[in-house]
Order: sequence, then C-alpha cells, then structure tokens
Amino acid sequence: MNWLVEEIKTVDLESSADVWEKFLAAMVAYWNESFPYEINHTEWNELYRERIRHRLKDHPTWLWMYEREGRVLALTDFHLDAGVAHIAEVWVIPEMRRHGLGRFMIRQMRQTLSDSGVSRMAITVPSTATQSIGFWRNLGFSEVAVQLETSTFEGLESTS
Repeated sequence: MNWLVEEIKTVDLESSADVWEKFLAAMVAYWNESFPYEINHTEWNELYRERIRHRLKDHPTWLWMYEREGRVLALTDFHLDAGVAHIAEVWVIPEMRRHGLGRFMIRQMRQTLSDSGVSRMAITVPSTATQSIGFWRNLGFSEVAVQLETSTFEGLESTS
C-alpha cells in the first residue's frame, strides 16, 4: 500500500473535540485488544484521558492518527522524558496489519525525533503482545530489560 505523510493527523491540546473523540475511540479499540481485562474499568479510561492531557502539558508529546477517507487506520503515542523518546502505543487496525503502515509510522516517528535532536527510543512490549517483538527487532530495537508490574485495580475490594 501507499502510505502518505499527509494522512498522519496530529492530536494535541488545540485539537477539536471530534479529533479527540476519534483518537480516543481508536485508543479504546487498542485497549480492548491489548488489555482486555483492564479496559472494563471506567477508572482506566478516565485515568488515561487525564494522564495524556497532563503529559501533553509536561513533556514533548506526539499523538498521531493515520486517517484515510475519514477512518482511523493507526495511532501512535510517544513522548520525551529525560532525553529518551518513549513509545507508549503503536496500533494498526487488524485489517491493515502486515501492509507496512506500522513500519511507516515508526519511520515517520524516527524522522520527527531525529529532527528534534533525539537519538534514543524505547518501547515497553506488553506480555500479551509478544508476537510483536519480531516487528520491533526488525526495526532495530533490542531487548534491554524485563519489567514486572501489577494492576492497581486487582484486589481493591479485598483490601477493605
């Protein structure tokens, strides 16, 4: 497929409510696929909305949607912290996978970061997405750590 830079839409604090809703709808689709147990919590959705708005204010942050003919086909969310670009999300709708769109988005991300003087990128791959490790390795990423975590929603009822 032929991917175009002009079809990448930036989402920021100045974006219209419609643009935000499109981005958040795509993000919810990503969450439903990647984190099926956590997404059921309303708190998670509200937490993300607040967190991303704070990150936009506090750190250089890029939220991108790849939109063609009014349909969101992919999204990315990356930000700078301590001189390292942290990739929070990269998601492509299932029917557009394996057509180079994810690779295209990462190449554009690298170019934007390089133009900004950033030379390091990092991504945390969820344990539910181990099939994507090959994708990241093919893009030049290498494994540097194992991160363990737990949900803050688990066990809330039993702690009282």
